[in-house]
Amino acid sequence: MTSKARAAYKLARKLAGFRYVMDVIPLDATLIKGSHGRTNIDDEYKAVLITDDAEKDVQPTDVFDIIWNSLHK
Repeated sequence: MTSKARAAYKLARKLAGFRYVMDVIPLDATLIKGSHGRTNIDDEYKAVLITDDAEKDVQPTDVFDIIWNSLHK
């Protein structure tokens, strides 16, 4: 958030029942913290995808196709 005071103000308006736009997510990507886009992690900490296919390593860009194909079997 760009400002905690601004977010608190928006939340107070919501709790008071006023109409509001909850636009507290910034457009500045440098403010995003955490593991978003992190690539240098050990295999034991990566996400797990359980499927009937025997592929060991699945690229993140292939997850949608794997799920889609399993739904249409």
